[in-house]
Amino acid sequence: MRTKLRSWSKRARPGHTLAAFGILALSACIGGVPVVTPVQVNSYDPSMLSYAAGNGGMHVEIYGNPFGGEQAAFEEKVANALTKAHRGPDFPVTPEKAANQQTVYRLVMAFNTPHPGYRICRTPGGEAAAGSPVTVYAALCHGGRSVTSLSGQIAASSPDDPAFDSLMTQVAANLLPARNPDMDGANGADFE
Repeated sequence: MRTKLRSWSKRARPGHTLAAFGILALSACIGGVPVVTPVQVNSYDPSMLSYAAGNGGMHVEIYGNPFGGEQAAFEEKVANALTKAHRGPDFPVTPEKAANQQTVYRLVMAFNTPHPGYRICRTPGGEAAAGSPVTVYAALCHGGRSVTSLSGQIAASSPDDPAFDSLMTQVAANLLPARNPDMDGANGADFE
């Protein structure tokens, strides 16, 4: 099983890049562990999670279904995995925007679509294809701009495959991180 998870942002930190290469080399030895380069856009602030928690949770827009089958069931599986895996204050991630969700933030995830790049919050993708490997492009969005974003890939046979759960855990940890290293020491902006 091969897993690849990459993040993109306007600015990468050299230490993170070196750490990611080390993890990548180690994962090649232990076989199929999700690899991630955690880079946030400088404007990410963990208090965004508190805002979502105080305003009914966060909506996730999901485009595509790499496994075929019923879209609503797949969306529920993804939303539940993100709810369980994110750090910081508790709040639900839901595939349908609830009436009490007043947050200006939302998650966008495009599975097995062409790469949307930085426009993921405005035009998340094209025609989605079912099949493995599973590719995901995801972002935490504020309006039409991404605050954090990433891409990932893993071989998985179904939404119940442990490999897919592992990918969703990595997605949650990197889209909704407990801290922004660029803000270390600034206003106590972390949940660790």
